[in-house]
Amino acid sequence: MKRNIVIHPDPRLRKLCPPVPDITDELRALASDMLETMYDAPGIGLAAPQVGVLQRLIVLDCEKDDGATPRPLVMFNPEVTAASEETGSYEEGCLSIPEHYAEVTRPKQVEVSWLDENGKLHSEGFDGLWATCVQHEIDHLNGKLFIDYLGPMKRQMITRKMQKLKREMARACVAVLPIVTWPDPRLSQRCDPVESVAAVQTLIGDMFDTMYAAPGRGLAAPQVGAMLRLFVMDCTWKEGENSPFAMINPVIMAAEKRYEVMEEGCLSIPGLMVPVERPVAVTLQWTSETGEIHMNDFDGFEARCIQHEFDHLNGVVTLDHVAPDQRAGFETAYRGAAT
Repeated sequence: MKRNIVIHPDPRLRKLCPPVPDITDELRALASDMLETMYDAPGIGLAAPQVGVLQRLIVLDCEKDDGATPRPLVMFNPEVTAASEETGSYEEGCLSIPEHYAEVTRPKQVEVSWLDENGKLHSEGFDGLWATCVQHEIDHLNGKLFIDYLGPMKRQMITRKMQKLKREMARACVAVLPIVTWPDPRLSQRCDPVESVAAVQTLIGDMFDTMYAAPGRGLAAPQVGAMLRLFVMDCTWKEGENSPFAMINPVIMAAEKRYEVMEEGCLSIPGLMVPVERPVAVTLQWTSETGEIHMNDFDGFEARCIQHEFDHLNGVVTLDHVAPDQRAGFETAYRGAAT
């Protein structure tokens, strides 16, 4: 299954990816999808964050000559274990920065270790284009792009052009989903559990694209018309600190007894800020886009964002937290602003 490629600038491309602790069937399916996406693009390498999955996984195949036998490589947790002092320069491009190329100098030979899709450990030396490609893709896992090797003026020029491209894509609704607005009845329905993580990979990518384009800090599946227990969030990307999460079948395991009232907005109720009282900290369990189960404590604004998005999965919106004698005034204000 081909996946949508994340386009720079996007906070997911600047995130340090954690190691893969266990190679699951979902991750093997992801690797297969990445190879299909890479060949279709076409490209010679692709890293997991380029399809919105923050895991240490890359795929590559640098056999470009006509008639050459393909050599697709899948690398989990790749690591450069040695690099030559001799350097070489190649004109590099990137599927996340389409139509832009620049000379980048890197070690000419590298030794790389990795796990294949069956968990077998490999170690191999690469040179030439293969060495350049594997270093380029490993950079992605560390939140680094080839344009970071360029001077600031050149880098800024490319970034501005990519921002313009993304605005044009957003206007054309490329990989951006329409947001359901209140009082659509879907926003009042309880969502069903996600049964297959693999089946929602494209939806997750589209939801991130939609959230960033809106722009917002969180988005739940019912807000784009998918009645599934899934939401995405990145609470700090507007401040330049990237913390994207995709949370599948989330469960609030515990909530602190201290509460705080803050005004909240919602992409499904645009322009309306509503005071909402919530616990200041929560413990959440969820399944990630790679099929792993996580549990973590969240506080402050992240805790509030989680509870807001979790509400959506149960058919609850911010207006439902308002006292009945005050709700009518908020509804009237929203309807008046929307007309």
